[in-house]
Amino acid sequence: MNRRVKRTLCTGLAALMLAGCMTGTTVYAETAKEKVDRLEAALKQEKASLEKLQKDKKNAEATKTKLQNQSSLLKEQLAALLETITDAEEAVGNKENEIAQKQEEIDSRWDDFKQQMGAMQMMHDTGAVAMLASCDSLYELLTFSNTMQEVSEWNTQVLDEMKAQRETLNEEKAELEAAKEELENRKAQLETKSGQLAANIQATDATITKAEADAKAQKEVVSMAQAEYDRAEAEWEAFVRQQAQKAQQAQGGSSDFTSDMFIWPLPGYSTITTYFGETQNINGLIKAGHKGIDVTTRGASPAILAAAGGTVTVARLSSSYGNYVMIYHGNGYATLYAHMSSMAVSEGQVVTAGQVIGYVGSTGQSTGNHLHLELRVNGARTNPLNYVPH
Repeated sequence: MNRRVKRTLCTGLAALMLAGCMTGTTVYAETAKEKVDRLEAALKQEKASLEKLQKDKKNAEATKTKLQNQSSLLKEQLAALLETITDAEEAVGNKENEIAQKQEEIDSRWDDFKQQMGAMQMMHDTGAVAMLASCDSLYELLTFSNTMQEVSEWNTQVLDEMKAQRETLNEEKAELEAAKEELENRKAQLETKSGQLAANIQATDATITKAEADAKAQKEVVSMAQAEYDRAEAEWEAFVRQQAQKAQQAQGGSSDFTSDMFIWPLPGYSTITTYFGETQNINGLIKAGHKGIDVTTRGASPAILAAAGGTVTVARLSSSYGNYVMIYHGNGYATLYAHMSSMAVSEGQVVTAGQVIGYVGSTGQSTGNHLHLELRVNGARTNPLNYVPH
Protein backbone atom coordinates (compact mmCIF):
# COMPACT_ATOMS: atom_id res chain seq x y z
CA MET A 1 0.00 0.00 0.00
CA ASN A 2 1.56 3.28 -1.08
CA ARG A 3 1.84 6.32 1.19
CA ARG A 4 -0.91 8.43 -0.47
CA VAL A 5 -3.50 5.59 -0.32
CA LYS A 6 -2.54 4.83 3.27
CA ARG A 7 -2.93 8.49 4.28
CA THR A 8 -6.33 8.70 2.57
CA LEU A 9 -7.58 5.55 4.34
CA CYS A 10 -6.24 6.74 7.70
CA THR A 11 -7.86 10.15 7.28
CA GLY A 12 -11.20 8.57 6.36
CA LEU A 13 -11.06 6.19 9.31
CA ALA A 14 -10.16 9.11 11.62
CA ALA A 15 -13.24 10.98 10.41
CA LEU A 16 -15.47 7.98 11.11
CA MET A 17 -13.94 7.51 14.56
CA LEU A 18 -14.29 11.25 15.30
CA ALA A 19 -17.97 11.13 14.43
CA GLY A 20 -18.39 8.05 16.63
CA CYS A 21 -16.50 9.62 19.55
CA MET A 22 -18.59 12.79 19.34
CA THR A 23 -21.79 10.74 19.23
CA GLY A 24 -20.69 8.66 22.17
CA THR A 25 -19.89 11.68 24.32
CA THR A 26 -22.84 13.89 23.47
CA VAL A 27 -23.42 15.04 27.06
CA TYR A 28 -19.88 16.37 27.57
CA ALA A 29 -19.62 17.85 24.07
CA GLU A 30 -22.96 19.63 24.31
CA THR A 31 -22.08 20.90 27.80
CA ALA A 32 -18.80 22.32 26.55
CA LYS A 33 -20.50 23.83 23.54
CA GLU A 34 -23.28 25.31 25.66
CA LYS A 35 -20.65 26.90 27.90
CA VAL A 36 -18.93 28.43 24.87
CA ASP A 37 -22.24 29.72 23.51
CA ARG A 38 -23.27 31.14 26.89
CA LEU A 39 -19.96 32.92 27.38
CA GLU A 40 -20.05 34.15 23.79
CA ALA A 41 -23.50 35.69 24.37
CA ALA A 42 -22.25 37.32 27.58
CA LEU A 43 -19.16 38.64 25.80
CA LYS A 44 -21.28 40.15 23.03
CA GLN A 45 -23.43 41.89 25.63
CA GLU A 46 -20.40 43.32 27.44
CA LYS A 47 -18.91 44.50 24.14
CA ALA A 48 -22.20 46.14 23.23
CA SER A 49 -22.13 47.98 26.57
CA LEU A 50 -18.56 49.09 25.88
CA GLU A 51 -19.46 50.32 22.41
CA LYS A 52 -22.35 52.33 23.88
CA LEU A 53 -20.07 53.92 26.47
CA GLN A 54 -17.49 54.74 23.82
CA LYS A 55 -20.24 56.19 21.62
CA ASP A 56 -21.54 58.25 24.56
CA LYS A 57 -18.03 59.57 25.12
CA LYS A 58 -17.63 60.49 21.44
CA ASN A 59 -21.01 62.23 21.45
CA ALA A 60 -20.04 64.17 24.59
CA GLU A 61 -16.72 65.15 23.03
CA ALA A 62 -18.52 66.29 19.87
CA THR A 63 -20.94 68.31 22.00
CA LYS A 64 -18.03 69.88 23.88
CA THR A 65 -16.37 70.84 20.60
CA LYS A 66 -19.56 72.53 19.42
CA LEU A 67 -19.94 74.36 22.73
CA GLN A 68 -16.31 75.49 22.61
CA ASN A 69 -16.80 76.77 19.06
CA GLN A 70 -19.90 78.69 20.18
CA SER A 71 -17.98 80.04 23.16
CA SER A 72 -15.15 81.22 20.90
CA LEU A 73 -17.64 82.98 18.62
CA LEU A 74 -19.28 84.63 21.63
CA LYS A 75 -15.92 85.84 22.88
CA GLU A 76 -15.20 87.34 19.47
CA GLN A 77 -18.62 89.01 19.47
CA LEU A 78 -18.04 90.33 22.99
CA ALA A 79 -14.65 91.72 22.01
CA ALA A 80 -16.15 93.46 18.97
CA LEU A 81 -19.06 94.71 21.07
CA LEU A 82 -16.73 96.12 23.70
CA GLU A 83 -14.94 98.06 20.96
CA THR A 84 -18.30 99.35 19.72
CA ILE A 85 -19.32 100.35 23.24
CA THR A 86 -15.99 102.15 23.68
CA ASP A 87 -16.61 104.00 20.41
CA ALA A 88 -20.13 104.85 21.58
CA GLU A 89 -18.85 106.15 24.91
CA GLU A 90 -16.31 108.27 23.06
CA ALA A 91 -19.05 109.61 20.75
CA VAL A 92 -21.23 110.47 23.76
CA GLY A 93 -18.27 112.20 25.40
CA ASN A 94 -17.56 114.18 22.23
CA LYS A 95 -21.20 115.15 21.98
CA GLU A 96 -21.19 116.29 25.60
CA ASN A 97 -18.14 118.43 24.82
CA GLU A 98 -19.95 119.96 21.84
CA ILE A 99 -22.98 120.70 24.01
CA ALA A 100 -20.78 122.27 26.68
CA GLN A 101 -19.01 124.39 24.07
CA LYS A 102 -22.34 125.45 22.58
CA GLN A 103 -23.62 126.31 26.04
CA GLU A 104 -20.53 128.42 26.68
CA GLU A 105 -21.10 130.15 23.37
CA ILE A 106 -24.73 130.80 24.25
CA ASP A 107 -23.81 132.06 27.72
CA SER A 108 -21.17 134.36 26.23
CA ARG A 109 -23.57 135.63 23.62
CA TRP A 110 -26.23 136.10 26.26
CA ASP A 111 -23.85 138.17 28.34
CA ASP A 112 -23.11 140.38 25.33
CA PHE A 113 -26.81 140.65 24.64
CA LYS A 114 -27.55 141.68 28.18
CA GLN A 115 -24.84 144.34 28.04
CA GLN A 116 -26.30 145.67 24.79
CA MET A 117 -29.77 145.71 26.29
CA GLY A 118 -28.42 147.55 29.32
CA ALA A 119 -26.67 150.08 27.15
CA MET A 120 -29.80 150.59 25.09
CA GLN A 121 -31.83 151.06 28.23
CA MET A 122 -29.41 153.67 29.47
CA MET A 123 -29.51 155.34 26.10
CA HIS A 124 -33.29 155.53 26.24
CA ASP A 125 -33.13 156.96 29.75
CA THR A 126 -30.32 159.54 29.54
CA GLY A 127 -28.28 159.21 26.40
CA ALA A 128 -30.80 159.21 23.64
CA VAL A 129 -30.40 162.93 22.95
CA ALA A 130 -26.63 162.60 22.90
CA MET A 131 -26.81 159.60 20.54
CA LEU A 132 -29.11 161.49 18.21
CA ALA A 133 -26.86 164.51 18.32
CA SER A 134 -23.97 162.34 17.19
CA CYS A 135 -25.69 161.44 13.94
CA ASP A 136 -23.74 162.80 10.95
CA SER A 137 -26.60 162.87 8.48
CA LEU A 138 -30.30 163.20 8.23
CA TYR A 139 -30.48 159.52 7.04
CA GLU A 140 -28.72 158.29 10.17
CA LEU A 141 -31.05 160.38 12.26
CA LEU A 142 -34.14 159.08 10.53
CA THR A 143 -33.01 155.39 10.54
CA PHE A 144 -31.52 155.36 14.04
CA SER A 145 -34.55 153.75 15.60
CA ASN A 146 -34.72 151.02 12.90
CA THR A 147 -31.05 150.25 13.33
CA MET A 148 -31.46 149.75 17.04
CA GLN A 149 -34.43 147.50 16.38
CA GLU A 150 -32.47 145.42 13.84
CA VAL A 151 -29.59 144.94 16.28
CA SER A 152 -32.00 143.68 18.89
CA GLU A 153 -33.73 141.32 16.43
CA TRP A 154 -30.41 139.99 15.12
CA ASN A 155 -29.18 139.23 18.63
CA THR A 156 -32.44 137.47 19.39
CA GLN A 157 -32.21 135.42 16.19
CA VAL A 158 -28.64 134.37 16.97
CA LEU A 159 -29.63 133.27 20.44
CA ASP A 160 -32.59 131.31 19.10
CA GLU A 161 -30.36 129.57 16.54
CA MET A 162 -27.81 128.61 19.19
CA LYS A 163 -30.56 127.29 21.46
CA ALA A 164 -31.89 125.22 18.57
CA GLN A 165 -28.38 123.88 17.92
CA ARG A 166 -28.06 122.99 21.59
CA GLU A 167 -31.40 121.15 21.49
CA THR A 168 -30.22 119.25 18.41
CA LEU A 169 -27.01 118.31 20.20
CA ASN A 170 -29.02 117.14 23.22
CA GLU A 171 -31.20 115.01 20.96
CA GLU A 172 -28.14 113.52 19.28
CA LYS A 173 -26.63 112.81 22.70
CA ALA A 174 -29.86 111.10 23.79
CA GLU A 175 -29.77 108.92 20.67
CA LEU A 176 -26.12 108.02 21.33
CA GLU A 177 -26.89 107.17 24.95
CA ALA A 178 -29.83 105.00 23.85
CA ALA A 179 -27.61 103.21 21.35
CA LYS A 180 -24.98 102.74 24.04
CA GLU A 181 -27.58 101.37 26.44
CA GLU A 182 -28.73 98.90 23.79
CA LEU A 183 -25.12 97.81 23.30
CA GLU A 184 -24.75 97.35 27.05
CA ASN A 185 -27.90 95.20 27.07
CA ARG A 186 -26.53 93.08 24.23
CA LYS A 187 -23.27 92.76 26.12
CA ALA A 188 -25.14 91.59 29.23
CA GLN A 189 -27.05 89.02 27.15
CA LEU A 190 -23.85 87.73 25.54
CA GLU A 191 -22.14 87.49 28.92
CA THR A 192 -25.11 85.52 30.29
CA LYS A 193 -25.02 83.19 27.30
CA SER A 194 -21.24 82.86 27.64
CA GLY A 195 -21.67 81.91 31.27
CA GLN A 196 -24.28 79.30 30.34
CA LEU A 197 -21.93 77.86 27.70
CA ALA A 198 -19.10 77.71 30.24
CA ALA A 199 -21.41 75.83 32.63
CA ASN A 200 -22.47 73.47 29.81
CA ILE A 201 -18.82 72.85 28.87
CA GLN A 202 -18.03 72.08 32.50
CA ALA A 203 -20.97 69.67 32.67
CA THR A 204 -19.87 68.06 29.41
CA ASP A 205 -16.35 67.65 30.80
CA ALA A 206 -17.86 65.82 33.75
CA THR A 207 -19.83 63.62 31.36
CA ILE A 208 -16.68 62.84 29.35
CA THR A 209 -14.71 62.07 32.51
CA LYS A 210 -17.44 59.71 33.71
CA ALA A 211 -17.74 58.09 30.28
CA GLU A 212 -13.95 57.57 30.19
CA ALA A 213 -14.01 55.98 33.65
CA ASP A 214 -17.01 53.81 32.77
CA ALA A 215 -15.42 52.77 29.45
CA LYS A 216 -12.15 51.92 31.20
CA ALA A 217 -13.99 49.79 33.75
CA GLN A 218 -16.06 48.18 31.00
CA LYS A 219 -12.90 47.36 29.03
CA GLU A 220 -11.69 45.40 32.04
CA VAL A 221 -15.03 43.58 32.17
CA VAL A 222 -14.78 42.81 28.44
CA SER A 223 -11.19 41.61 28.86
CA MET A 224 -12.23 39.25 31.65
CA ALA A 225 -15.22 38.04 29.64
CA GLN A 226 -12.96 37.57 26.62
CA ALA A 227 -10.44 35.59 28.67
CA GLU A 228 -13.18 33.38 30.09
CA TYR A 229 -14.62 32.86 26.65
CA ASP A 230 -11.18 32.08 25.20
CA ARG A 231 -10.62 29.48 27.91
CA ALA A 232 -13.97 27.83 27.22
CA GLU A 233 -13.33 27.88 23.48
CA ALA A 234 -9.88 26.41 24.03
CA GLU A 235 -11.44 23.65 26.13
CA TRP A 236 -13.89 22.91 23.33
CA GLU A 237 -11.12 22.90 20.72
CA ALA A 238 -9.03 20.63 22.95
CA PHE A 239 -11.96 18.27 23.27
CA VAL A 240 -12.56 17.94 19.54
CA ARG A 241 -8.80 17.64 18.97
CA GLN A 242 -8.66 14.79 21.50
CA GLN A 243 -11.49 13.05 19.68
CA ALA A 244 -9.55 13.31 16.42
CA GLN A 245 -6.42 11.96 18.13
CA LYS A 246 -8.37 9.07 19.63
CA ALA A 247 -9.81 8.26 16.23
CA GLN A 248 -6.33 8.33 14.76
CA GLN A 249 -4.92 6.12 17.51
CA ALA A 250 -7.74 3.66 17.06
CA GLN A 251 -6.73 3.08 13.46
CA GLY A 252 -3.11 2.32 14.28
CA GLY A 253 -1.75 4.73 16.82
CA SER A 254 0.29 6.89 14.47
CA SER A 255 0.11 9.20 11.49
CA ASP A 256 2.41 9.66 8.56
CA PHE A 257 1.72 13.43 8.44
CA THR A 258 4.81 15.63 8.46
CA SER A 259 5.19 19.40 8.53
CA ASP A 260 6.66 19.54 5.02
CA MET A 261 3.21 18.68 3.64
CA PHE A 262 1.85 22.21 4.27
CA ILE A 263 0.98 24.54 1.38
CA TRP A 264 0.16 28.27 1.35
CA PRO A 265 -3.64 28.58 1.89
CA LEU A 266 -4.15 31.86 0.03
CA PRO A 267 -2.60 31.69 -3.46
CA GLY A 268 -1.92 35.10 -4.99
CA TYR A 269 -1.82 36.90 -1.63
CA SER A 270 1.26 37.04 0.58
CA THR A 271 1.12 40.49 2.26
CA ILE A 272 1.25 39.89 6.01
CA THR A 273 -0.08 42.82 8.06
CA THR A 274 0.29 41.30 11.54
CA TYR A 275 2.91 38.77 12.50
CA PHE A 276 2.85 36.09 15.17
CA GLY A 277 3.31 37.55 18.68
CA GLU A 278 2.67 41.20 17.74
CA THR A 279 0.38 43.54 19.72
CA GLN A 280 -2.93 44.60 18.16
CA ASN A 281 -5.41 47.40 18.79
CA ILE A 282 -8.86 46.13 17.84
CA ASN A 283 -11.57 48.74 18.32
CA GLY A 284 -9.81 50.20 21.34
CA LEU A 285 -8.96 46.83 22.91
CA ILE A 286 -5.23 46.19 23.16
CA LYS A 287 -4.39 42.53 22.56
CA ALA A 288 -0.80 41.48 23.07
CA GLY A 289 0.76 38.38 21.58
CA HIS A 290 -0.98 37.83 18.26
CA LYS A 291 -1.86 34.14 18.02
CA GLY A 292 -1.20 33.75 14.32
CA ILE A 293 -0.57 35.80 11.19
CA ASP A 294 -2.92 38.09 9.26
CA VAL A 295 -2.78 38.01 5.47
CA THR A 296 -4.53 40.91 3.76
CA THR A 297 -6.46 40.63 0.50
CA ARG A 298 -8.07 43.03 -1.95
CA GLY A 299 -11.17 43.06 -4.11
CA ALA A 300 -13.64 40.16 -3.97
CA SER A 301 -13.31 37.57 -1.20
CA PRO A 302 -10.86 34.94 -2.50
CA ALA A 303 -11.10 31.26 -1.62
CA ILE A 304 -9.15 29.86 1.33
CA LEU A 305 -7.53 26.48 0.77
CA ALA A 306 -6.76 23.79 3.33
CA ALA A 307 -3.04 24.08 4.12
CA ALA A 308 -2.90 20.28 4.37
CA GLY A 309 -5.21 17.29 4.34
CA GLY A 310 -7.03 16.28 7.52
CA THR A 311 -10.29 16.31 9.42
CA VAL A 312 -12.37 19.41 10.14
CA THR A 313 -12.68 19.47 13.92
CA VAL A 314 -14.34 22.91 14.21
CA ALA A 315 -16.49 24.84 11.74
CA ARG A 316 -18.53 27.45 13.55
CA LEU A 317 -19.21 31.12 14.23
CA SER A 318 -17.36 32.77 17.11
CA SER A 319 -17.58 36.33 18.46
CA SER A 320 -13.81 36.73 18.21
CA TYR A 321 -12.85 34.50 15.25
CA GLY A 322 -16.08 35.06 13.33
CA ASN A 323 -16.63 32.18 10.90
CA TYR A 324 -13.67 29.89 11.45
CA VAL A 325 -12.50 26.41 10.59
CA MET A 326 -9.95 24.25 12.38
CA ILE A 327 -8.42 21.21 10.70
CA TYR A 328 -6.55 18.44 12.50
CA HIS A 329 -3.85 17.00 10.24
CA GLY A 330 -2.27 14.33 12.43
CA ASN A 331 0.84 13.98 14.60
CA GLY A 332 -0.43 16.87 16.76
CA TYR A 333 -0.60 19.42 13.90
CA ALA A 334 -3.72 21.57 13.42
CA THR A 335 -4.45 24.76 11.47
CA LEU A 336 -7.11 27.38 12.10
CA TYR A 337 -8.58 29.82 9.54
CA ALA A 338 -10.58 32.78 10.95
CA HIS A 339 -12.81 35.72 9.96
CA MET A 340 -14.25 33.94 6.91
CA SER A 341 -17.17 35.53 5.10
CA SER A 342 -18.56 32.01 4.74
CA MET A 343 -17.46 28.41 5.33
CA ALA A 344 -17.41 25.65 2.70
CA VAL A 345 -16.93 22.65 5.04
CA SER A 346 -18.53 21.22 8.16
CA GLU A 347 -17.31 19.50 11.32
CA GLY A 348 -16.21 15.90 10.83
CA GLN A 349 -15.57 16.39 7.12
CA VAL A 350 -12.36 15.02 5.61
CA VAL A 351 -10.50 17.51 3.41
CA THR A 352 -7.47 17.31 1.18
CA ALA A 353 -4.63 19.82 0.78
CA GLY A 354 -5.70 22.67 -1.53
CA GLN A 355 -9.43 22.04 -1.05
CA VAL A 356 -11.59 25.16 -0.66
CA ILE A 357 -12.74 25.40 2.97
CA GLY A 358 -14.14 28.97 2.99
CA TYR A 359 -13.75 32.54 1.78
CA VAL A 360 -11.89 35.58 3.12
CA GLY A 361 -14.07 37.99 5.09
CA SER A 362 -14.15 40.26 8.11
CA THR A 363 -16.44 38.54 10.60
CA GLY A 364 -15.84 38.55 14.36
CA GLN A 365 -13.22 40.87 15.83
CA SER A 366 -11.80 42.13 12.56
CA THR A 367 -10.91 45.51 11.07
CA GLY A 368 -11.07 44.51 7.40
CA ASN A 369 -10.98 41.59 4.97
CA HIS A 370 -8.09 39.28 5.77
CA LEU A 371 -7.21 35.70 6.68
CA HIS A 372 -6.16 35.02 10.25
CA LEU A 373 -4.09 31.82 10.12
CA GLU A 374 -2.98 29.85 13.18
CA LEU A 375 -0.90 26.70 13.45
CA ARG A 376 -0.92 24.52 16.56
CA VAL A 377 1.47 21.77 17.48
CA ASN A 378 0.16 19.50 20.23
CA GLY A 379 -2.27 22.27 21.21
CA ALA A 380 0.34 25.02 21.46
CA ARG A 381 0.08 27.96 19.08
CA THR A 382 3.19 28.26 16.91
CA ASN A 383 4.37 30.74 14.30
CA PRO A 384 2.78 29.46 11.05
CA LEU A 385 5.65 30.86 9.01
CA ASN A 386 7.94 28.28 10.60
CA TYR A 387 6.00 25.56 8.78
CA VAL A 388 3.75 26.95 6.05
CA PRO A 389 5.61 28.12 2.90
CA HIS A 390 4.62 31.50 1.52
